[in-house]
Amino acid sequence: MEALKKQYRKHIKLYQKKFNVCPKLLSQPQIRYLVFIASIAITFTSCEKKEYYYIPADKQTTLKTGDTVCFIDQHNRVDTFVIKIWRDFIVSDKRYYWESILIRYTKYNKMVFSIKQNQITLHLSSYGYYYFEESENYDLIDLEINNNKYKALVYKSLEDFPDTLPSIIYYSYKYGILRYDYNNGNSFVIKQ
Repeated sequence: MEALKKQYRKHIKLYQKKFNVCPKLLSQPQIRYLVFIASIAITFTSCEKKEYYYIPADKQTTLKTGDTVCFIDQHNRVDTFVIKIWRDFIVSDKRYYWESILIRYTKYNKMVFSIKQNQITLHLSSYGYYYFEESENYDLIDLEINNNKYKALVYKSLEDFPDTLPSIIYYSYKYGILRYDYNNGNSFVIKQ
């Protein structure tokens, strides 16, 4: 038994000499090393698989940044916008990644219409005023413009909107805004 104690003390002294530590305390570099190893071990054992949720293909837009979209009213007045699009992911709980598309209709470098869409919802605004979707569950209606048929969502303004903003906006996932109507009866439709 005495021989085992002697051998143990010899190994302790070699360890202390090799790593330059006192018998009861670890040195600063050794503590950092142990903390580093422990954090890596915790990270790898606690990682959960990331889940990505993409916008379905039937709800993707064909618009691209730099596209010009023209609308014409019943008096042949033209309203033109340049499109800017951002695609990104919204992260939730460091695990869930939701695809998000932001579409802006700009005129004279000022945003006029903004559409923010993810897999579940779509929000439409103009100059900071938010429209609400008229039908429940984002039901699509049939809309005919210049003998072309579209499936569209209908967005209405609230009563306190200024008259300078459209009161109704018709929106297609694929083509963007198709038509917008004002309270005075003026209506702009997308020019083909």
